[in-house]
Amino acid sequence: MSFPRNDGHLIEQLEQHYHGMIIVLYTKNCQSYAASLNQKGIKTILFDKKTLLITTAISYLKSAPLIFVDNYFPELAILKKKQVVIQLWHANGALKQFGWGAYHTKHRSSKDQIRFQKVYDKMNYFIVNSLKMEAIFRNNYRLENAQFFHFGSPRLAYLEKLEVGETNQNNKILYAPTYREGSNEMMLVINQAIKAFSAMPKFHFYMKLHPSIQLDAIELPRNVSIWEKHIFESFSEIGYLITDYSSVVFEYMHVKEQPNILFFCPDLEKYALNPGIEPDFFEYLPGPLVENEKQLIVALSNFSINSYKDNITRINEEWNQYQSKETINKIVELVERILGGFCEK
Repeated sequence: MSFPRNDGHLIEQLEQHYHGMIIVLYTKNCQSYAASLNQKGIKTILFDKKTLLITTAISYLKSAPLIFVDNYFPELAILKKKQVVIQLWHANGALKQFGWGAYHTKHRSSKDQIRFQKVYDKMNYFIVNSLKMEAIFRNNYRLENAQFFHFGSPRLAYLEKLEVGETNQNNKILYAPTYREGSNEMMLVINQAIKAFSAMPKFHFYMKLHPSIQLDAIELPRNVSIWEKHIFESFSEIGYLITDYSSVVFEYMHVKEQPNILFFCPDLEKYALNPGIEPDFFEYLPGPLVENEKQLIVALSNFSINSYKDNITRINEEWNQYQSKETINKIVELVERILGGFCEK
């Protein structure tokens, strides 16, 4: 588990069926969620490369008949053929490229590429919410034998339970930039955003940043603060979402009747090359795209959702195609079929 609450309470449902048999291996950014699961009697183990060999994490990974993942984990390469891997991807859609679609994968050595493909091939089943996401996985992971289940998104199942409503707080804005590998590149984008925010004192901006980003050395303007809680919990508080290439737009549009979205992409040309952007990103944007601070200020000041409503409807229909209140139950039933139905009644 590398993204907290991505399972939509699936872990707790599985624990009810397979009491004492669920082991959660989690990365550091999931510590708080892992602790809450542990309090409910679910065994959790930190999955950290530095301590991997001195914990029981690897032994559990090598012996588990069924494994859920929410990301690319190179450790999957050690699994045996009889082990089953189900991918619950950490996003409901994709704007940036990954796998073979990403620049860095195409330009790695043939030895590295073989290693990557070995991991992709370990993923047997994929839970998806749309034919578009299925096509992206098939293309980016070059999948031949994987099976896809159109059950919807567990991630959205969690979001829907929060009962996100509309808000009158149209002066509150969430800024959620996509993580960049280089810290200098990441900070360059963030600093440009902060500069624009400081020029708009009538708005209050919350920034939701990657856990590795530290802003200790930066004095934030009075109208800018850090959003510490889960990003979904901000949706009922904000009137606008500003992002760049983040898949959070798909989730935001799913639950907001009026999803006011702006794309702030000062590194658009560079990012489109590396790691790359999905080809249809520009075909029907759900909001204006700007590339510098001045454009952002103008776009936010003059924002109108009217010209984007048709695009928003189309995006929701295409990317949230299979969402259902039965999403979690369908996954549990799949687990029962895979494991032969040995569950506690």
